Amino acid sequence: MIKMLTTNSRIFLHHILVAFVTVGLMGLLPTGTEAQNEYFFPTGFTFDESIPSPEEFLGYPIGTFATRNDRLVAYMQELARLSDRATYQSIGTTYEHRPMPVLTVTSPANHARLEAIRQDHLASLVPGSSPAGDIPVIAHLGYNIHGNENSAGEAALLTAYWLVAGTGPAHD
Repeated sequence: MIKMLTTNSRIFLHHILVAFVTVGLMGLLPTGTEAQNEYFFPTGFTFDESIPSPEEFLGYPIGTFATRNDRLVAYMQELARLSDRATYQSIGTTYEHRPMPVLTVTSPANHARLEAIRQDHLASLVPGSSPAGDIPVIAHLGYNIHGNENSAGEAALLTAYWLVAGTGPAHD
């Protein structure tokens, strides 16, 4: 004898079926850093696998939590430790005694001659002078927090990762 399923039983079976389908489809989706990189960076962009992404370093995807200042600084220090493209320095402290980090990202050859590059840039600012030779471009990317605006720190982590760990012609 075949029994008819009650409404509650049908609803329960429907939920089980939806759960199985969802879990099955999740296996087809990108996960972890791959998913985050696809969201934040251009398609087909590659990274040096020896450099941890912000998500790998922090243990959560960017935007999931507000990243504390000490973790921002620690990530910048880790990038400098792992890559010959980056150097870390603190240029002071805030009134709350937090370090003010500067991550300098350039080629290893330029790191060896930063003072000469600085002097060349200063000389090119003298009225009537022209830049000497092929001076590298200098860009200062400043990130800060005003009140509850923590997106700047999160963007700094992603930008630093892109500049330090990115591979290919744009980074050579």
